[in-house]
Amino acid sequence: MTWLARNLLTLNVDKTYFITFAARQMSQPTSLNCLTAHNCSLPTAANCNCNSISRTDCIKYLGIKIDSALTWNEQINALVSRVRKLIFVFKNLRNSADLSTLKTVYFALAHSIITYCIAAWGNAGKCLFLRLERAQRAVLKVMAHKPIRFPTEDLYKMWKLPTVRHSFVLCVIVRKHSELNYDPTLYTRKRRSDRVCEITPTKLQVVRRNFKFFAPVIYNKINKIINIYPLCSRDCKSQTDKWLSTQTYNSIEILVKI
Repeated sequence: MTWLARNLLTLNVDKTYFITFAARQMSQPTSLNCLTAHNCSLPTAANCNCNSISRTDCIKYLGIKIDSALTWNEQINALVSRVRKLIFVFKNLRNSADLSTLKTVYFALAHSIITYCIAAWGNAGKCLFLRLERAQRAVLKVMAHKPIRFPTEDLYKMWKLPTVRHSFVLCVIVRKHSELNYDPTLYTRKRRSDRVCEITPTKLQVVRRNFKFFAPVIYNKINKIINIYPLCSRDCKSQTDKWLSTQTYNSIEILVKI
């Protein structure tokens, strides 16, 4: 509060919350329920009438809902709700628009929602992720006048659209590729020349869901198959997208399994 005052800034306490992170609920602090935004000259331990900042278990930050356990449950539930609301839009639009227009509108309304910051939350649990995939399929089936039990593989082949996992892997590869500095000496090694990213070993599941852990693992797996490391960013994205489009749903699930 002192720093804000010196820089002629103010804090809206009514819109400010704080959150604590822990792998388990029992590890959460029980005594820390609020913080005080002191703007008085009294000592911190003294009683004052300054506003307090409440604690929350889930907070929205830059359009992403972050929960205290980093399970991304609230984020995916919010995405599922937003995507399923588009079913009504496409149900009315499919009678007056051709397939090309429907596909364009899908990328503008649905795909943009699904892929926003997907590199951060896309490695959530499979059960959570399946909810979003089902919501995406529901929209695609409505667009194509297909029944509920229409085969998943045929649905994606018909529209030639990426699955949610496909989009997640592609985004991770593009972001990780932009962080790497090309080192030609890696190809002179006789052993493990395809392992271009260093992997920090860990047994904690919460760490395995972090981008800094799973991104190098996925990058090394794909680089071993199609050698994307020496490519420029544009070619890396193109080659990865092309390769992912040839993979089945189950093969991509195996790829992201760590």
